[in-house]
Amino acid sequence: LYKTYYEKENRGFTKEEAKAAIEKVAGKNLDDIFNNYIHGTETIDYRKYLGYVGKKLVDTKAGSTKPSLGVRTSSEGGKVVISSITRNTSAYNSELSAKDEIIAINGHRISNSSLGKLIGMYHVGDKIDVLISRDGIISTIKVELKADPSVSFKMSNNSKHTEQNTINFDKWMK
Repeated sequence: LYKTYYEKENRGFTKEEAKAAIEKVAGKNLDDIFNNYIHGTETIDYRKYLGYVGKKLVDTKAGSTKPSLGVRTSSEGGKVVISSITRNTSAYNSELSAKDEIIAINGHRISNSSLGKLIGMYHVGDKIDVLISRDGIISTIKVELKADPSVSFKMSNNSKHTEQNTINFDKWMK
């Protein structure tokens, strides 16, 4: 694409030209892939496609029992302020809100650096009291801790790895 369109024609390439080049390399029509995943909203079947090269995705955090409040915080003038809340987390299911200042948890004053450590001392299912300031009003919010919902994927060999998978993987990486 670079040589054909940029070097020879001194321009970029269109979506149609990119698709044609990709199909030429693949050796087949890729309308389904483009319609479903590039232009559509379907979730890619990673198991299927990585299977062609003998790989699989593994969530290294699957089954984690590490508790999480489910918030991102920032330090504003020495105050710990919730900047965002992750969906379906402890904070999301409680009455905590973005812009709340977290003052203490179960009576322990917190800082941005101590929040994770303090939450880590508890277990999934524990109920904690979160002392907050919202719009200048101090209140205590009861929060039941849930497991950390974050994911972290790594690629590894699948159990059905074949010689053809190795050939496909080498082609893919080149």
